[in-house]
Amino acid sequence: MVAPDAAIAKAIAALDAEGERGPRKAIARLAALGRPALDALLFSARDCPRVRQRRWALEALGSFSDRRVVPALLTALVDPNMSVRLHAIHGLVAARAKRAVPAIARLLADASGGIRVNAVMALIQLDAVASAKALIAATRDEKWYVRQHAAHALGALCIRRSRPALRRLADDPRLAVRSAAAKSLAILAR
Repeated sequence: MVAPDAAIAKAIAALDAEGERGPRKAIARLAALGRPALDALLFSARDCPRVRQRRWALEALGSFSDRRVVPALLTALVDPNMSVRLHAIHGLVAARAKRAVPAIARLLADASGGIRVNAVMALIQLDAVASAKALIAATRDEKWYVRQHAAHALGALCIRRSRPALRRLADDPRLAVRSAAAKSLAILAR
């Protein structure tokens, strides 16, 4: 049998791999190792110079319920590296961190369209009705896929005051956006 410290070190090293398969297996091993793996993950998430290892460590933190997890994930939401911010979002969703909703809603103004759309999806998963204002503003996003997801989120979260914004999307040049808006308006009409 492998000593716990060696197993943790091996799993942490496996986070720094190409693709998703290896890191996801390593995350499962770290979660199974439990609390002893947490300090190593927190260190990797905060101080590792390797972006791949840092981003997967952040996502792995979502598997742990410890008071240090959410602050580490919130700090990573402002990391200059887009993939680090993305994995921090995933970690916060996995941790069911409702207190992260305002910080995630601020990501609807991120420079990356991918971060913006993932922030929208995270707000749905966290049942973030309080993010209504930011989601309504996202219906004016320059990227059609962000507008589409924002329209979907407004219906999924049953945000009734979003009807004017959703009606405005009926004239959007993208069919996917118009369709999402129409579906959300139908939900809100019930």
